[in-house]
Amino acid sequence: MKTLTEKEIRILARRLNQIYDLQIAKRLSRKEQVEMYQELLLAYSNYFGLHLDSHDISCFLAENLPRIDKFSADPAA
Repeated sequence: MKTLTEKEIRILARRLNQIYDLQIAKRLSRKEQVEMYQELLLAYSNYFGLHLDSHDISCFLAENLPRIDKFSADPAA
């Protein structure tokens, strides 16, 4: 697994927040949310040149998805 830099974590966290805000009204199951986050964050990862694989994204989500609200006050957002 690749160790994520702080910049990569910030980028992913911002995108995760945006995705969360857009999708919260859909009332998806937790499993459906995780699958959606994985797909979208993988696409964002490639778009921003981070080139993370699905395992890296899964690990990021496992560590950060339960605490998604901690990113809402990100000053760089």
